[in-house]
Amino acid sequence: MPLAACLALAAAGAWASESRDPLQSPQWPLVRKEALQQAPFARFNPFTHAVEAIRFALYGQAAPVSLAVVAGCTAVFFALALLGYDPQRGVARRVRQAGGAA
Repeated sequence: MPLAACLALAAAGAWASESRDPLQSPQWPLVRKEALQQAPFARFNPFTHAVEAIRFALYGQAAPVSLAVVAGCTAVFFALALLGYDPQRGVARRVRQAGGAA
């Protein structure tokens, strides 16, 4: 199974495939009761948009909304990681305390 199809299964959380072509759209239609409950979460899941961008890229096209969501989430998560980073609590400090070279 291609990587894009595996990522789509993980991101969408749906295991219903009516087609044999993993890149055919829509492969996992959100029409069942359980899928309708998951649809709002799938729309706001950045992995869903990443898979959509990869799928479009495989066809040589662009998915501007998906690319914008992925870029925005990357910027936000990177900024949060920078804010949460504390070099005083890092691995180098623990190594120095244990008597090793850092």
